[in-house]
Amino acid sequence: MRAFIVNQLPAEEPAVRTDTLGNVRSGQSWEIDRDALARLLAALDPDPARAALCYEELRQKLIRFFEWERSEMPDRDADETLNRVARRLAEGVEMRSPGAFAHGIARFILREQAAAAKRKERALAEFVAQPRMEPNPQDQALHNCLEHCLASLPPEARWLLEKYYSGAAGEQIPNRRALAEELRLGANALRNRVLRLRARLESCLNDCTKKHSDETTFSPTQDREA
Repeated sequence: MRAFIVNQLPAEEPAVRTDTLGNVRSGQSWEIDRDALARLLAALDPDPARAALCYEELRQKLIRFFEWERSEMPDRDADETLNRVARRLAEGVEMRSPGAFAHGIARFILREQAAAAKRKERALAEFVAQPRMEPNPQDQALHNCLEHCLASLPPEARWLLEKYYSGAAGEQIPNRRALAEELRLGANALRNRVLRLRARLESCLNDCTKKHSDETTFSPTQDREA
């Protein structure tokens, strides 16, 4: 049963080194255990009863933070944040304010998600426009997931995505205008149709890439930035 928390995140967080936060990334298979949870609770408050309350309130405030930032899964992101805080404590990082540290990690997670979303958008545009290109080896998993997710769409949906993203940057606007005319749609209606297809792809990609990362063996050397 989850503990309940009452410590409010401070309005201003102290400066937190991004390399310290970046050492714990979402794709790594580290699960919080009893000892790590006990260490996190003790950092929140020496008194076990108050620590349990502090934990749950911190979690609720993180959930509200991610909701405000329009996270797709605020509960998951809050748990991931606390998981990373617990891991850093387990690795011996000293924290004057675990709540402030959690807030810094939460912001770091948002930046990770934004970067991942841009990467998926770019990969999707490149993939549907030039489906026969050989993927960069480091993007092989994403390429495979794109193939899988695009194959799950109806043929007309794949055709629409390919047409919508075809052409160089300077050609896309006239291409999309011609596509809208061909389909007898307004520009906004066409864009909304593509956005709905992208939402389906995004959901499929999230599931596929998460499954791939869960199957990847974790190595401690992955924590180190090049």
